[in-house]
Amino acid sequence: MQTGKRVFKYVLSNGMTLLVCPKKLAPKVSLQLWYNVGSKHEVAGEKGMAHFIEHMIFKGTKDMLTESDINMITQKLSGYANAFTSYDYTGYLFDLPVANWEKILPIFADCMQNCSFEQDHMNSEVKAVIQELKMYRDDFTWTLADSLVSTIFESHPYHYPIIGYKQDLWNLQRQTLVNFYKKYYIPQNSALVVVGDVDPEQAFAKVEKEFGHIPRGTDIVKPDFFINEELQSKSITIYRDVAQATCMLAFVTPGAVDKKEFLYDLLAYLLANGKGSRLHKILVDEKELALSVHAMSYDLFDREIFFIEFKPKKESDIAEIKEIILKEINDLSQHGIPEEELRRALKLAQVDYQHLLEDVSKQAYAIGKSFTATRDEEYPFTYCDYDKNTISKDVQKLLEEYFRATLCHDGKVVKAPAADHEYLNKLQEQSDALDSKILFGKERTSPVAPGSYVDTIQVEKLHSQAYPSPEVVTLKNGLKVLLHHNPDIDIVECALSYKANSHHDPAGQEGIGHLVAKLMLEGTKSYPSSTFTKEAESYGISISANAGHISVTMLSADQTKGLDLLSEMVQCAQFNNADFERIKNKVKSQLIQFWDTPKNCIGQVAAQKIYGKHPYGNMAWGTQESLDAITRDICFEFYKKMVSPQQAILAIVGNFDPKTIMDDVQSLLGSWTGDAVADIVYPALAKAAYEEINIEKNRDQVVVAFAGLSVERLHPLYDELLVFDQILTGGMSSKLFELREQSGLFYTIGGSVVSMAGKQPGMIFIKTIVSKDRLAEAQEAVAHCLDSAVDTVTEQEFDEAKEVVINSFPALFESNEAMATTFLFLQKYELPQNYFEQRIETIRAMKLDHMKESVNKYLKRDKLVCVKIGRI
Repeated sequence: MQTGKRVFKYVLSNGMTLLVCPKKLAPKVSLQLWYNVGSKHEVAGEKGMAHFIEHMIFKGTKDMLTESDINMITQKLSGYANAFTSYDYTGYLFDLPVANWEKILPIFADCMQNCSFEQDHMNSEVKAVIQELKMYRDDFTWTLADSLVSTIFESHPYHYPIIGYKQDLWNLQRQTLVNFYKKYYIPQNSALVVVGDVDPEQAFAKVEKEFGHIPRGTDIVKPDFFINEELQSKSITIYRDVAQATCMLAFVTPGAVDKKEFLYDLLAYLLANGKGSRLHKILVDEKELALSVHAMSYDLFDREIFFIEFKPKKESDIAEIKEIILKEINDLSQHGIPEEELRRALKLAQVDYQHLLEDVSKQAYAIGKSFTATRDEEYPFTYCDYDKNTISKDVQKLLEEYFRATLCHDGKVVKAPAADHEYLNKLQEQSDALDSKILFGKERTSPVAPGSYVDTIQVEKLHSQAYPSPEVVTLKNGLKVLLHHNPDIDIVECALSYKANSHHDPAGQEGIGHLVAKLMLEGTKSYPSSTFTKEAESYGISISANAGHISVTMLSADQTKGLDLLSEMVQCAQFNNADFERIKNKVKSQLIQFWDTPKNCIGQVAAQKIYGKHPYGNMAWGTQESLDAITRDICFEFYKKMVSPQQAILAIVGNFDPKTIMDDVQSLLGSWTGDAVADIVYPALAKAAYEEINIEKNRDQVVVAFAGLSVERLHPLYDELLVFDQILTGGMSSKLFELREQSGLFYTIGGSVVSMAGKQPGMIFIKTIVSKDRLAEAQEAVAHCLDSAVDTVTEQEFDEAKEVVINSFPALFESNEAMATTFLFLQKYELPQNYFEQRIETIRAMKLDHMKESVNKYLKRDKLVCVKIGRI
C-alpha cells in the first residue's frame, strides 16, 4: 500500500491490483474492473473476441449467475452497468449508491473465472453485435476515424477493427472464445478501481475476501508490437449519400505509455477547440469555410493519433481548408507558441482538471486507463504538473517532429455521385442478404432465464435526507439569485434561465431565440466581435448559450470576470451585421446536416407530428424559410424586448467568495432592465392515432421510432409513468433490453415515456436502429412490447423501479452544474426546497395496479405514430 497520495494501491497475493481513490460525500461509488487485453492481443482466428467477450460477460456464469442476474441486480441496487473494449484494454463498470457498492464484488469475482458462454446466448448476441457494426457504419465520424486507424497502421494490430469484421463474427467458435477468456481474464492481468466515499482499508478487506481465492493463472508473455516508421501520408475517401461532408487530418504521435496527454490537450485547445482557437477563428469565423472544427487525441497505448476533424460548407473547399490547417501548424512549429495563446490553453486545461475531480466515474476511468498504460495510478492527478518553463518548447518540439505535412494523413466522407447511388444501394442490399443467409439457423431457442442470485441480494434503501438548498435573493430589477457555496473544487457554475426560450419564437420566425442566444456570444459593447471570446477563454471561462438559458463556468478566482461577461451578454450585445449573417448562415448549414442524420432528426419528425403547431413541435433552430424571414433588426428588437431580468433566475454554485459574491451580482447585473415577458397561450393537444411515417434516406440501417402524447411534469400521474419508464427503458434490466436479449434484432433501443415533459405534456418516444432485412419483424416486436409490457410488471419489479427513481435524487446534487440545474427546476415549478425529500414517501406509496391503469391510458399502439427513416 502507498500513502500520501490520492490513490491507495494494494496488490493481492494472486497479483490482482486494487486502486482506491476516496471522495468524501460522493453519493455514488464507481467500480471499474480493467483487464490488460484488447483487440490488439487477438491473433488469426480470434478477431473480434475481446469485444464479443465484453458482451458475453453479462450472460451468466456456470453456477452462480443466470443471464438475467447482472441486469436485475444492477436494477435492484439502483445502479448503472456498462462495459468498454479498446484496442489496448477491456473494462467493466458499475456505478452504485454508496450504501450498496460492495454487493457487486462477488459478481465481478465470479465473472473473472466462471463465465458460461452458452451457445444459445451467443446466437442472439452475434446478431446484436452485427447490428452494432452496421450502426457504426452510419456514424460517419466513427467510420472515417476507424478507417484512418486501419489505413495508417497497416503493420500493427491496430489495423484490425475492435469489433472485428462480419466474417469474423459469423465464424466465431465457442471454444476459441473460452480459450481467449481463460488466458487473459486472470488476476495478475487485472486492476479494480474504486472511487467514492469508501475507506481504503475496508475496501481492501472486502476485495481480498472476494478475489483473494482466485488462482493466479498462467503469466502472459505479451509481444512487442512493431510499427514500421515511414515518411509517408495516406489518404482515403468514403462515398455515401450525404448532404454534409466530414473530413479529418490525422498525425501519429507517441502513445499513452509516454505520458504526453497534457501536451496533446494543450495542442487541441491551441489549434481547434473553442471559439478562441486558431482554426476556429480562421475557418469558422473569418473565412467561413467550415461549419465546425475540433481536435482530439485518440489515446492508444503504442501510438496515439491526433485528429483534426472539420465539416466544410462546400466540398470544393476541402483542399483549401487542409492547406490552412497545415500552414497554422507550421507557424506554431517554426515560431513557437505565443504566450497569450498558451495561457488560454493552460487555463482551459485547468478547468477540465477541476471537472474531473467532481465526477467519480471519470476519475475511475482515468485511473484505470493510466495504470493499465503506464502503471502510474497517480498520473490523472499530476498530468497538469508540467514545467511551465519548458512547456512551450515541448509543444513546439512535438509539432516539429510529428506534425509535418509529409506525415499528415487525411480522410473524408463525401457525397456519392448520382451515377453511383444505384451501385451503393446494391452493395447494401447484398450485405443484408449475406447476413440473412449466414445467420440463418443461428436462432436462439431458449427463453431468457429468470434471475437467481438476485434474490440473495439485500438492499440498503435510501433514507430521507436533507439536500443542499440555496440562499435566495431577489434584486430590484426582478432577477432572482440562488446562491450555494460548495468549496469542494475551485469551480463556480452560473446558470441563468430567462423566460424567452424557443417556445416564445413568433410564428414565422422560428429559430429567432436560438439566433439571439448565439449572437450574444459574438461581441458586446466592452468586448466587440471576437474579443469577447478571446477575453473569456483567456481566463479559462467557458460560456454556452441557448434560447432561454446561459451557462458560465469559471475558476473560483475569476468569479467577477465571469459575472462581468454574463452582464455584457444580457445588456450590451452588439449584433453586428456581419456576425448576424455569419451566424444565420451557419445555423442554416447545421440544419442541413441535422436533417441528413436520421438518428438525430427522427425525434423532431415525431414531435412535429405529435404537437403540430403547438410550440413543442417547433424546431429550436427554426427552418430555412423562417431564418430567411429574420433580419438583424428583428433579431436585435427581440433581444431588447425578450431577454429580460423579469422572471429570470440566476443560480450560482461553487467555491465563490461568500463575502463578495452579492456585491459582484448587484454591481454587474443590478442595472439590467427589461419588461415582463408575456405568458404563452398554448393550444390544446389531442392524443395521436396510429400512423406510419416513412422517410427515404440511403443508410445501412433504418431508424425506427414510436411516439405519442404523454403528461406534463407536474401531472398527478407523472411519477407513475416515470417509474414505469425505468421498467420499460431503464438499462439492461428493462423490458426493451430483454427483447434485445431474446431476439438480437437490434443493438440499441431506448427512449422515454415522459420525454420533453414540462409545463405542457411531454412525449412518449422510443427509438431503435435495425437492418432493413429485419425491419418488419423488429417493428412488430417493439410495438407488441409497448402494448403488453406494463401488464407483465411484477410487484418486485415495481418496487425496485421505485427505488431506482428515488436513488437518482442524490445525483441531482453531485456536481455544481447538477445543483444549479436542480435549483432552477425547483424555482421554475415553484416547488419547495424539500421537494425531493417529500417525494421519497410519495413514490414508495404508489400501487402497482394504479400504475398499470395510468400507463394503459397513454401507452398503446393505437395512440402512437411510427416513424421510419432509411431504406424503407
